[in-house]
Amino acid sequence: MESTEERNKLHRQELLEQWVKRSGIKPISFHEMPGDASFRRYFRIQTQAESLIAMDAPLPQENCQAYVQIAQALRRMGLQAPDIYAADLKRGFLLITDLGNTTYLKILNKDNANELYGAALQALAILQSCQQVRGRIIPAFNAEWMWQEWQWHKEWFLNKGQRIDEISFQLCLKK
Repeated sequence: MESTEERNKLHRQELLEQWVKRSGIKPISFHEMPGDASFRRYFRIQTQAESLIAMDAPLPQENCQAYVQIAQALRRMGLQAPDIYAADLKRGFLLITDLGNTTYLKILNKDNANELYGAALQALAILQSCQQVRGRIIPAFNAEWMWQEWQWHKEWFLNKGQRIDEISFQLCLKK
């Protein structure tokens, strides 16, 4: 028997798929991706021409307007952030760039470590200068914010996720 939460997720996914099709996208496939520590869900859409990401960010827990504004500000600063192809801010739906699956963990080696870490440090230095985004003040990463991040880490990773030793073991198996 499906829970109310599962039914709501399925209903939102149906609404998202319909919205994507109305935006002119013709999906060949539509697959849910692993999530992050939030209420957002992401779906990879494959079309004949490209791969896109559909984001479901349910209100009131999430705020797509802030996401759009911050992504635009980061791109203006020269940082890589998703382009927003379509948005329904009232329902919390975004259609954005698919930045791919390549992570530093997958490609880092002794030959490219200096270059990749140099690029990451350069991007972090630029990111630290982002303190205001069109009327939004980006708060300093202070002790209070750090404590909140720790609480979210405990809730989303330690309590809802896997144990650290299980993840470490899985990573070792992949190497």
